[in-house]
Amino acid sequence: MHKNSSLLRRGFLFFLHRLSRVFYRRVSPLLSIHLEAGILGKFFGPLIAPREAVYTCDYGIRLKLSRADALALGIAYMGMASPLETALLFRYLRPNDTFIEIGTYKDGWLGLVASGIVGPGGRVICFEPVPEYCAAFAENLRLSNRHNITLEQLAVSREAGEALLSIGGMSSAFSREKGEGDILVKTVTLDGYLTASGAQKADFLVIDAEGAEPLILSGAQKTLGTVSYLLLEVINEFLLRHGTTAHQLIESLQSQGFYPYILTKKGLRPWQAGLRSHTRNMFFSRKKLSAPV
Repeated sequence: MHKNSSLLRRGFLFFLHRLSRVFYRRVSPLLSIHLEAGILGKFFGPLIAPREAVYTCDYGIRLKLSRADALALGIAYMGMASPLETALLFRYLRPNDTFIEIGTYKDGWLGLVASGIVGPGGRVICFEPVPEYCAAFAENLRLSNRHNITLEQLAVSREAGEALLSIGGMSSAFSREKGEGDILVKTVTLDGYLTASGAQKADFLVIDAEGAEPLILSGAQKTLGTVSYLLLEVINEFLLRHGTTAHQLIESLQSQGFYPYILTKKGLRPWQAGLRSHTRNMFFSRKKLSAPV
């Protein structure tokens, strides 16, 4: 009897999992509901998601995640993470391209998706300086059977050397003064790293660095000349810690020939002062795109 009850419970939880995904994929667009935080995920997530498990996701990706991470990323109820950003990769990344992601966390979702798109003739380079996050991503690379990804436990900044990194929640950020739990990490410039590794270009660049984006870009001026598309975390509060603003960062990239766009559930929209993306990221393109895209 106990065994039958267990099987029934597992079957019911699986049904809720599938229902959550169907609701997100089919129903929420019709109702204009954004479920990144997950209405069904919030209610059913704690029941659906075990404390730690290997999740079989879309695009042949398998991720070992804690319950908290699986819910926060959307994996537990969507079977994927970052749906708006993922759509951009499928639209603009091409076979044989070089894709670079700076700041992968434990899942490295976009790097794993990019790996499948660029194929064996392409190249994916991922940077994650936090040892715990990097080790978790390395395990997810193994589980997903991806062989065209180079994972580096390095921080990318304006100069090579060392820097303090503070860690909190699902993020890490450069720290000016050592605090409790801060770690010392090795830093490289993107220009220096790519030159040393023999990489000739970076077709698609993703940076998620909790406000350190300007530092990274200042050490990537040569690389930026080869970038066609840039996906960038743009959060004014974080940028202020490094002495700049979101508006200044966007204008700087415009002066280098990039067109800025915000992300919405209906597609890309040209950026204007006061407009914000539906996610933490903005998209920059070398060519002007017809909008909505």
